[in-house]
Amino acid sequence: MYKRRHSSPIEVTEDCKCLSFDDWKTQQANTEDTRRADGEFYDPTTENFPDHAWYDLDQELLRTTISRMCNKLGRPVVDSQIRDAEIADLLKNLDRAKTIPHPSEFNVAVVGNQGVGKSSMINALLNRDLVDASASSSACTAFATIIQHKVDASDDSDVSDLKVSFLDIAEIRDFVEEYIRRYADVYTPDNVPLDNAAVEETDADNESGNEVSDKDVSDADVSDSDFSIISESPASNKRPCRKVSKVVQKGADTAEQFFRIIFNAHWDKSKEAELQTWLDKPDLEDGRFLEHCVKLASEHLAQVQIEEDGSVEYNDVKDSDLPVMRQHATTMWPLIKSVTISTGSVLLRNSIRFMDLPGYGDLNQTRTAVVNEYRRKANFEIVVAKSDRYLSKTDEDRFLHRAIRQHEAKNVFLVLNKKDSCLETPQHQVVRMLKHKTEEPFASIQHRLSKIGNLKGEARKTIQLYRRYLIREAQMADGERECDKIRGKMQRKGVRVFAISSARYFDWLDTSPLEDPPFDPKGTGIPDLRRALLLLPAEASYKTLRYHVFETVTDIEDKVSRILMKFTHDIDVAAIRRYVVEYLPSLSSDLRGLSVTTPNSLLSEAWSDSTKRKIASGMEQQVMNYKTKDDAAYHTFWLMLRNNGIATHGKCTNKNINEDLMQTYKKEIKLWKYNASSKEGNVKQSLQLPVQNTLAELRLRLRAASSDPELKQKVSEALDKLARRIRMVQKELSEQLENATSDNYRRFTTEDDIKCPVAVEMKTAYARINVIRMDERPAHRNGIYKDQRAALIRTVTEDNDGMEPLVNAISVQVKQHQCELWQAVGESFIAAVVGHFEDFAKALAELLENENYMLEAHKLIREHLRQELDGFSKDLALVKRQFNGPEVQHVTKKVRTVQVKEEVLEEA
Repeated sequence: MYKRRHSSPIEVTEDCKCLSFDDWKTQQANTEDTRRADGEFYDPTTENFPDHAWYDLDQELLRTTISRMCNKLGRPVVDSQIRDAEIADLLKNLDRAKTIPHPSEFNVAVVGNQGVGKSSMINALLNRDLVDASASSSACTAFATIIQHKVDASDDSDVSDLKVSFLDIAEIRDFVEEYIRRYADVYTPDNVPLDNAAVEETDADNESGNEVSDKDVSDADVSDSDFSIISESPASNKRPCRKVSKVVQKGADTAEQFFRIIFNAHWDKSKEAELQTWLDKPDLEDGRFLEHCVKLASEHLAQVQIEEDGSVEYNDVKDSDLPVMRQHATTMWPLIKSVTISTGSVLLRNSIRFMDLPGYGDLNQTRTAVVNEYRRKANFEIVVAKSDRYLSKTDEDRFLHRAIRQHEAKNVFLVLNKKDSCLETPQHQVVRMLKHKTEEPFASIQHRLSKIGNLKGEARKTIQLYRRYLIREAQMADGERECDKIRGKMQRKGVRVFAISSARYFDWLDTSPLEDPPFDPKGTGIPDLRRALLLLPAEASYKTLRYHVFETVTDIEDKVSRILMKFTHDIDVAAIRRYVVEYLPSLSSDLRGLSVTTPNSLLSEAWSDSTKRKIASGMEQQVMNYKTKDDAAYHTFWLMLRNNGIATHGKCTNKNINEDLMQTYKKEIKLWKYNASSKEGNVKQSLQLPVQNTLAELRLRLRAASSDPELKQKVSEALDKLARRIRMVQKELSEQLENATSDNYRRFTTEDDIKCPVAVEMKTAYARINVIRMDERPAHRNGIYKDQRAALIRTVTEDNDGMEPLVNAISVQVKQHQCELWQAVGESFIAAVVGHFEDFAKALAELLENENYMLEAHKLIREHLRQELDGFSKDLALVKRQFNGPEVQHVTKKVRTVQVKEEVLEEA
């Protein structure tokens, strides 16, 4: 795996017993000359690819061979002067065939709390410092960083293309609105609950919230605090209007930094004065400041759009210049949605596309929604956690649960970073730990340590080194044991676990390290993780390339054969073609109509009137429970109303009205999903039946034709190809309908951010209910909690300020969204089917003579094509021999592949 075997790093396994002093001393003497030499480093290019047919293929050889084949076949056609639609179409097909499509990107979302090493893990996997990983630059976590392949970039490339994409105005408005709330939470004097009966609760909740936040949340976990570009601001000299937790205070500080960038206050004193005037207003949330900030943001975006059409792009940026470019992006973070880095890497070349997402755990609900938007688009998810803290934290469990629910356990990795942190355990703690562990290797280590005092006549330094060796053995064994506990826990869930050390891996890429790393390269876990990632898109990539060779390139043979051999005008074949051409628009229109009407006729709303009443009763009881059963203090209820239904801080952090309301009907949606799943076959049949009838009609017409037998055979072959390709599309249709049903179910049973269905439906209602104040009860200040709960109950069960109540709205939306998803699947199916019928009609036309067939120029082209076709077919057969079925992973495959490669090269 690496250039030279390194003997000194320790690899602890279950069966490992630590060395006695004599054995250790002998090992030290024997390995003295084989330790890592100066200038020696790990070469990742020596790693073996995963055992999959995709990696057995010599993809570059295939590309060059197919390109050469197509160029050679098309050369006489390109040089001809004849104007012929069929010849022009051949050239177009040759261009398409010689350009092997890149496999579809496989999106891997990387999530986790701030400071767990997400970015450093990505850097290690890519073998270079590509994304910011230091605390000083954590402002980049305000937006997503996408790392993808740059076309034609080498795996060891040191240049990248950067693209900065900006938020649209609607998204900026959401951010501004929320940051105004964050600032007002701390600095607006009137922003407190007004119910006298709840004052005592409010104080208690504030105190509890402060206790929880300050004790349980470290600076590294609070990502809101990481977005300040300039540490000094007027906010640091302001006095909060009330006692708040560390989390809330940092949210307010981040909000001010957001406004300072929007106002350009860092560089313009007059703008800073203007901003402070706005921030000192007691009515900051009346909408005027919101509109002004959105106006300023629009002006910033307008300048960008004038210059760079909505984004900023930098091409061929050297790795050494990347930090400066990234830092420039961080100075504009309030306006930025993502930064895309396109570069070279073996992972990126093989379709992996990383989505390095902002850390979880900050107060900004809008950013959380953006993170979840990327997560839902991902094919796979990596949850990163610190290896020494996972079992003691609940956040990662929550992230993992969300990942499994979104992608299934087979599409989730848990990566425990910083596995070397076990080496930081103080010696006295290690010694104390050894006294309480009786299993191996701890018992052996404890025994060796107890015998150190008996070593007489040995150099003091030698004894110290041996003791250090024993302590390190114990540290690493304990770290491995903790990882094994997590693996056992995750194995029951079906999630694969990797323990890695990104920092120690980079030590192996350093040609002049200060000391030998404690792990060998494989022991860092990075090579194994990289290999596992390479396997993820392999099957899809293999199928894509196989389809290109066996369908797209093979079509060239058929097309050339039709140019070489024409049949005189045949009435029956011409009639079949005319039928296809004339009937196809009607078929397309009918299918599109069915894609709309069939789902709507098959599906009902999510629940009946009787079920609706039951759900409404459950919602009412749930809201009433906030005061009785759940004992939610008014301050928590007020926080939820103020923050789109989700408590962002305090002792009830993450308490979620939207989630609670959704739970009252989740079982009903599950039942509705089962019913919808049973209707997928009906949708499929409704779309397939007209297509199958058309194919049957074509076969009847062909059987009735009195055409030349050879011509009928050619038409029959074309019809068989059409039917085969439609079967492929039909198989995809089934899978896509099923996926659409699952997606719809997840959508309406997930309420973890403010863009989820209940949160969106209730947003204006929460704002309306939250402003119920003294104007409605002038005689006293008691009873607001009761009034607001009553208003919330009316909103979800009876009337949402003139709109449908929540219980009705969700029922309608479940059906409506499912119909839209199935319609989109149907549109994709129809487009593919129509395309295949068009190709069939074109093939029939090409079988018959045209006006150019008897021209001398056409005869000359046919002669050249006839001469080249045999070589093309022979080369194509050799290329196809590299594929031995879609899922072949035999040991003999590599030998067979090498033989085929040699044959192809000889032909070249």
